[in-house]
Amino acid sequence: MKPTLSIQEIIAGCRKGQPNCQRALLDLYSDRLYAICIRYLKDRERAKDTLQESLIKAFKYFDSYDESKASLITWMTTITIRLCVSRLNKKRLHLVSIDDVYHEDVIIETTALDDLQNQDLVKLIQELPAGYSEIFNLAVVDGFTHKEIAELLGINVGASRSRLSRAKEILRKKIILLENLEQWANIS
Repeated sequence: MKPTLSIQEIIAGCRKGQPNCQRALLDLYSDRLYAICIRYLKDRERAKDTLQESLIKAFKYFDSYDESKASLITWMTTITIRLCVSRLNKKRLHLVSIDDVYHEDVIIETTALDDLQNQDLVKLIQELPAGYSEIFNLAVVDGFTHKEIAELLGINVGASRSRLSRAKEILRKKIILLENLEQWANIS
């Protein structure tokens, strides 16, 4: 069995273009980066293509990686997210403004979330309308600020806030619907 490379050895080897270090990096992070691609793009083929493109870009610009600014996975995640958003922008549908839409106050009981599995939540997020799922992912899952989201997507900060609010409202309603369906199914 071959000895495992440390992250420092992988970084040094990738800077030199060593295939064994590049392979080690792929083994280490490709699953996590692919999950990000799926979360944003929702389509396996587009996700695979975007993952490959992000890895090529990372290897191409590896000399620009600065360990003092971010961890390697953070740097690679940022590259991947930006490529996903770029791909989404190319296929962007124009969204109707929701500023004038009436918003109901919806309360989620804790029990609605108790039985919700991780993959169920990911599926619900993926089912959000175009534009809402990416803003939800950027803000809630990946921790981008509304200012950063606005810059990435070419929208204003208010639109980012509004779409995130609407995305959360849609998710609340879907979770409540699931809970009601489950309660109905348990009546028998």
